[in-house]
This record gives sequence, C-alpha cells and structure tokens, in this order.
Amino acid sequence: MGKLISWVAVILLLAVVPFGSWYYLKGGLDYRKKALSELIVKDSIPSSIDSLHLLSGKTTVLSFSTDSASRIVFASLLKQFEKTPGFQVMNIDTMTSDGSFLFSRNEDFSRFMATYEGKNFVLVDTSLNIRNSYSQSDEEIRKLIEHVAIVIPRQKESDIQLKK
Repeated sequence: MGKLISWVAVILLLAVVPFGSWYYLKGGLDYRKKALSELIVKDSIPSSIDSLHLLSGKTTVLSFSTDSASRIVFASLLKQFEKTPGFQVMNIDTMTSDGSFLFSRNEDFSRFMATYEGKNFVLVDTSLNIRNSYSQSDEEIRKLIEHVAIVIPRQKESDIQLKK
C-alpha cells in the first residue's frame, strides 16, 4: 500500500501538477493575446491637436461626454488608477489653467471628433496612438478598464544587486 501511495504522489508531481500549471498559464496567455489583438493601433492623434503636449508620454482616456453616467465612469477610472504614474483621464472640453482650450477648434480636431462620434471614451497610448474607442455600455466599460491595465507601460523594476 505504501508503494502505491508513493507512485501516485510521483505521478501527481511529474504529470498532473505540470499539466495543470500549463493549462492555467495557457488560459492567461490566450486572454492576453486576444486583448492585444483588440488593441492594435487604429488611428493616431495629430500633433496639432495636442499642441500643449498634455497627452504625449501618458496613457490617456479621453471622454467625449459630460453626462452623469460618464462622470461616474470618469471618477471610477481616476480612483482605480490614481497611483499609476503616467495615466490620466481627460474630458475633451478640458481647459488649461491659463484659460486656453486644450483642443483648439481646427480642421484636425473636427475630423477627430467626427471619426469618434457616438463613442464616449477613447484610449490613447503614450505615443498618441488611438488603441480603441468605447461606448457607455457596461460591457464596453469593463473592456476599457481591462485595456487600460494592458496599455499602461510597466515600470521597470530595479535589478537585484549583490552586496560585496
């Protein structure tokens, strides 16, 4: 009986545990690949729109709507990612501290607004590439939160140094 228990334990350690680990990690890899395929660059913001350079170098969620539902999403995004460096949520009609409009009313801006009419949020990466646009539905908001977590650049961890 003792040998049977030993053999079962060996088989578990050599076959079942590695297969279970592989299956679990494969699910995560497939999820990430699917999310990255949804986040291919769809468009980019012309530099004339971001003349004050408030968007470049930061992962940004642009909000086109000022209704109460959008404000709730706006606030929850800020709360969830408040300690994340390089992340910001901006409303399209945001004004700078000196009173000038963030987005000037030019031809590029009009084209940009027409392209994303009907969408409430647009996810912009650090290079001013538009990754995806989202409406106000619950499913779209969940995707927005997942996509923000994927697009935000990871902070480089410091290397382990040996003391001599």
